[in-house]
Amino acid sequence: MRTVLPQFTAAPEPATIHVLRQQARGTARASRLVAFLATWFAQPAWDAAWA
Repeated sequence: MRTVLPQFTAAPEPATIHVLRQQARGTARASRLVAFLATWFAQPAWDAAWA
């Protein structure tokens, strides 16, 4: 049985981000956009505003 360290057990990526990441391979601009969207969906700005 394998032991997975807690820092490596990430939540599953939303399907939309996964598809965008697949389509963005090869272009730096698209990769940056996908990275931004992934962080946006992980921690939406409106959640931070209510904290």
